[in-house]
Amino acid sequence: MQLQNPLWDYALKLYASDVVQTLCLRLQDEQGLSVNRLLYAGWLTQQHCLLDASLLDNSSARYWQQQVTSPLRAIRYQVREAKQSEPHLASLYKALREAELEAERVELAHLYSLKRRHDHTGLLSSHLMERNLGEIAFLVGQQENTQCLELLRALGEALLKPL
Repeated sequence: MQLQNPLWDYALKLYASDVVQTLCLRLQDEQGLSVNRLLYAGWLTQQHCLLDASLLDNSSARYWQQQVTSPLRAIRYQVREAKQSEPHLASLYKALREAELEAERVELAHLYSLKRRHDHTGLLSSHLMERNLGEIAFLVGQQENTQCLELLRALGEALLKPL
């Protein structure tokens, strides 16, 4: 597994944008979409690859997300709430945030390893971005949700801006 890889670099650069971060978190918190999968869809678009939802759904990345990343996030959220009334939990919260980031890095490495299994395409970037992000929405049953699709459109535009 290659933890330092082009997908990780892409994710760090794009997620540093306030617009991308806000849209990704809204899609995660309000629509149940994965930030890492959204960033993966954007990266695949930059690589001129079609995202195959079935590859993601049956991957080690999915397992890692469900068994490690998501539970860490849930615990971090609980500690974030608790530290409002118990300030001594701040160092625990920080450690959980760092652990979650490392778990996301491992998840992105799992996703990166799938890249060679996705087909290349000649679709225009804007059409490919819409299609790839739509596949992520499909994975969680949000492909018909108007609010989700509007957020995905905005995210697609933000991801297509030059780095």
